[in-house]
Amino acid sequence: MPAPPPAFRLPSTSLATEYWIYEAVPEARSEPGPWPAMVFTDGDDQFRYAVDAYRGLRTRGAVPPLLLVGVGYGASYTKPGNQRLRDYTPTALATEAGSGGADAFLDFLTGTLWPELGRRHGLREDVRGLGGHSLGSLLALHALFQRRPFFNRILASAPSLFWDDRALLCAADRLQRAIWRCSRRSSPPGRFRNST
Repeated sequence: MPAPPPAFRLPSTSLATEYWIYEAVPEARSEPGPWPAMVFTDGDDQFRYAVDAYRGLRTRGAVPPLLLVGVGYGASYTKPGNQRLRDYTPTALATEAGSGGADAFLDFLTGTLWPELGRRHGLREDVRGLGGHSLGSLLALHALFQRRPFFNRILASAPSLFWDDRALLCAADRLQRAIWRCSRRSSPPGRFRNST
């Protein structure tokens, strides 16, 4: 099933990409903002499923009104123009040309997309979510493991932790130890462990 048309398109000059931005906006009359926002990766392929799941949860009263945003490329996973390998991977692999652009993509999300969403909608700044699946959730966890994470709510479905010999888990372990050193706790935390 093809993706619906985007709500708008947003260019990134630094990434030389025009992103397709999909939205599911709460009904302003019955649910006035400002709203928390949740940004989803793979908007061309996965956003409709996130919206369906959200609507089911809203019907049951399980979640508050949220602005849902999907970020895509106007091209599905395997199609030319889809840059998920570049945008969602935190480290570059010699065997995967163009990989390793997660930090630049996070800069786009936080420095370009988020202000544009704020201009278009009332946003709560205390709740900022990022979600994804597979490589998209690798990006979400990478965003969470920053020294000062912008996103404070993460939905990570089947993250590709295998990427670059589990480099993200090693980075998370280093961050945990740095936080411990700064907090002056009496004993170091246990190592960050992966059950896979």
